[in-house]
Order: sequence, then structure tokens, then C-alpha cells
Amino acid sequence: ATPMRLVTALYEGAIDAVEQARLCLATEQIMARSTYVTKTVNILSELIASLDREKGGDISRRLAELYAYMLQRVLEAHTRQADEPLAEVSSLLATLLQGWRSAEVQLAQPVVEEPVGSYSVCETA
Repeated sequence: ATPMRLVTALYEGAIDAVEQARLCLATEQIMARSTYVTKTVNILSELIASLDREKGGDISRRLAELYAYMLQRVLEAHTRQADEPLAEVSSLLATLLQGWRSAEVQLAQPVVEEPVGSYSVCETA
């Protein structure tokens, strides 16, 4: 798998874990909720650790801050037993996933170089 595909897989896994945590919260399944919160925390931690801060520059820094914010919100949701922070994290992850999928599609398209000028070839008889 490409690095981009791995990132999208992590986003998909995180979204699934958050949504499962929300379901467990709604149905008062405390142990299962803890499991899914832990899975979400692990995925977000992996996303933070996998950032290339040298090559990524400002984007990498901003993603690290966003991932840290999401970690905070997931833990807050778990502590307070509140759905709203989980819903926010799910929405943020879905937005990021959509962006990465779009980038993946863009990168998969072949690059067609257009000629700089227009040329015509005339034959003389």
C-alpha cells in the first residue's frame, strides 16, 4: 500500500472506532466504549508519530495540532461520557478523509504535458 493509502486506512479506522464508541456510549456499554476510545487514541497517536515534520513543514505542524486536539476531545468525551466531542472528532476525520481521498485520486491521474505553443507543419510541393 502507498503511504497515502495507509493514511486513508488510518482515517477510516479512526472514524469507525469513534462511531462505535458513540454507539457504545448511547447503549451504555462502558467496557466496549473504552475499547473503541483506546483504538481511536492509538490511531491518532500513530498519525501524529507518522508525520514527517521536516518535509511537511507548516502542514505537518498544523496536522499535529489538529490530531492533538482530536485526542483531547476523544478523551474529554470518554471522561464526561458525552457524545458531542465524539461527533466533532468524527466530522473532522471525515473531512480529512475526503481531502486525502481527493488527493489520492489527483495523484493517480496521469500527467499529460501540454505543448507550450502551437506549431504547424507545412509541406511545400
